[in-house]
Amino acid sequence: MAEAGLFSASSIMMGWVGQLELAAHGIALQLASITFMLHLGLSDAATIRVSSALGKKNKHEIINECLAALIISLGLSSLAILIFLGFPKLLISAFLNSEEVNANLIVEIGISLLALAALFQLVDGGQALAIHLLRGLHDTTMPMYLAVISYWIIGLPSGYIFCFYYNFGAQGIWSGLVIGLGFACLFLFLRLIKNLQNLT
Repeated sequence: MAEAGLFSASSIMMGWVGQLELAAHGIALQLASITFMLHLGLSDAATIRVSSALGKKNKHEIINECLAALIISLGLSSLAILIFLGFPKLLISAFLNSEEVNANLIVEIGISLLALAALFQLVDGGQALAIHLLRGLHDTTMPMYLAVISYWIIGLPSGYIFCFYYNFGAQGIWSGLVIGLGFACLFLFLRLIKNLQNLT
């Protein structure tokens, strides 16, 4: 809910920037959402496996499950980054009618956003995995607070400042998304490490 709200708020702010920026933003978000589904499926599976290992009180297995999920997540993120950086024009053009008057402008804006969306893949997949691994360890309340703080106290204001105070435009809002998710990824993995260290 908190992450979905962050993306909705970013779309509202993007509408203040301009119609073309909003269109490019929508395309970039759709592409990011497609790849995020892979991370979500992985994270759900990791939750089950970590929870099962926790039930067996097997610390070694818990750590192995976390590491395996992390390696797979990094692999998925790396693949998405290569695709986003390698074929940005092709990806964005797939959502547009080439005969539209502003299609080229939307593609141009979208290419700049996909560069940030590539970095976004790493932190978004990481924070999703971390919060699911923590859920498997029955740690849910503090991760929720950490996520809300990262999204709404750090990420969204950062995007607003970069966009409207430093005039970075659409890229500023996406920079805020990356920053917010980056802090969520950092905080949640630190929380996960602490939980793993406290296992008996």
